[in-house]
Amino acid sequence: MEDYFLSKERKVLQEKKIIKIKKENWEKTDKTLSRKFVFEERKQVEAFIVEILKYLRESSADIVFSCRKESVLIKIVSSAPYISELELESSQDIDKIKKDIFYYFTKE
Repeated sequence: MEDYFLSKERKVLQEKKIIKIKKENWEKTDKTLSRKFVFEERKQVEAFIVEILKYLRESSADIVFSCRKESVLIKIVSSAPYISELELESSQDIDKIKKDIFYYFTKE
């Protein structure tokens, strides 16, 4: 019986493919998280900013952003002396917003 489960496990492991994803991380200091997002088109930048503004309305995190040409710099500032869970969740949400914008504007 053990051979059955071991052979099944090996088969599943052989069928899985490894996908490497380019991961850009947030720059961290004691009280801030910051990251620069670069886009291909001006429309993507505009859509991203609109979504960030909507997110600012719902979030209680202190988020500052600036844009120049096809890039947007986002800085999340903590009111506490350290980065809290609120700031970390905000950075994850902003990453999801960026991902959504790229999927929406993907050319087929």
